[in-house]
Amino acid sequence: MKIFLFLIIILFLLGCGSQEITVPVKETTKEIVAKKTPTTENIQKKTPSTKTISKTISNNSVTAKAVEETKPIPTNPNLIAHWKFDGDAKETISNLDGTIKGGASFKTGKVNQALSFDGVDDYVDLPQSAITKIGSLSKGTIAFWFNYQSILDKQTLMPIIYLGIKDGNPSDNMYIIEIGHSALDGMSDRPDPSDKKIYSTWIKNHQEPFLCFDSTNNIAENQWHHFAVAVSDSGNTGYLNGVEITNRDYNFGSASDKHFLSSISTKEIFTLGYGRSSYMIGKDFMYYKGLLDDLRVYDKSLSGEEIKKLVRK
Repeated sequence: MKIFLFLIIILFLLGCGSQEITVPVKETTKEIVAKKTPTTENIQKKTPSTKTISKTISNNSVTAKAVEETKPIPTNPNLIAHWKFDGDAKETISNLDGTIKGGASFKTGKVNQALSFDGVDDYVDLPQSAITKIGSLSKGTIAFWFNYQSILDKQTLMPIIYLGIKDGNPSDNMYIIEIGHSALDGMSDRPDPSDKKIYSTWIKNHQEPFLCFDSTNNIAENQWHHFAVAVSDSGNTGYLNGVEITNRDYNFGSASDKHFLSSISTKEIFTLGYGRSSYMIGKDFMYYKGLLDDLRVYDKSLSGEEIKKLVRK
């Protein structure tokens, strides 16, 4: 009986024909991304031209898809210092971090946030490393955004950037970018509230400035302006809001002079919002009232087109 049943089962199986057997295949995904998941193996390639490659392997077939990543904007190799003032006075290129003095605060800026100076005791003290690195430049560019409130009825000038002697040193050696220049076009220690031009001034060895130019026209208060000073092997120039100040007035020197920061013989402090000018204007250090944003220093003289790009950002 058992043999009979066995033969019946054999005959039944032979009559059924072939049967398809389905074997599930686990799909494997390899993707070049920055994040790992339980079913994904990840590899990150850190190059500006990296593409994200998504590759799926299933049942011995391969499909590939390339997704273009957003390429990072390259940093200008000549940019040697950059203070963004987005909540601090850190410098993002060369670690030349500043120290905020007097309680300067942060407000809405031209580019994200800006540093706000009260005109009383606020300023930024830059380190010796900044004096050494930036003070050695024989050519280059200084560029920044500013928005000021005049206190020129109380003081002869408003210093924005200052590199030179410290308080108490009787020998005038300094480079200063300031608003205002006192009465009698800088030949007096009396304030002149009507002079709201921006100046770029070089002074050394307790003498009158050896190079100084101004914007010719007054700068409007409570508005954002972009200013840049550029010195090359062929001379110096200034830009206001991305446009070269071709009618700039030279109080001392000329456009062909090639002086920059290395021309200042004594460099003891480097400050923002605090400084002084020639002994003819006054020996007292003064303060700046207003906003300062996106301060950049380059070790080359930027072209007019490069300056315009800074303004458009």
